[in-house]
Amino acid sequence: MPKLYIFDLEGTMGIFSNGSQPHTHNTLLIRSSLVEAIDSISQDSLMAIATRAPKQYAESIVQNLIEQGVQWNGPILSKEDVQFENE
Repeated sequence: MPKLYIFDLEGTMGIFSNGSQPHTHNTLLIRSSLVEAIDSISQDSLMAIATRAPKQYAESIVQNLIEQGVQWNGPILSKEDVQFENE
């Protein structure tokens, strides 16, 4: 059975907002070695992004990551997709 890796957008994958407004994609600071790590684990694992952020925000970040060389092919689970117990 393959392993499942779940990535949180901000803090784990990188920083995408300067903090002036929540869920505003105005900064891009990818964690060092993120591209290599995702390439390595995607060979034999399942990956997903889980976030309390709006789906449009998450999709814009994934598009930016793709432009930076991160080959993302997992699902994006946002607050529209999942009922979070502890908001």
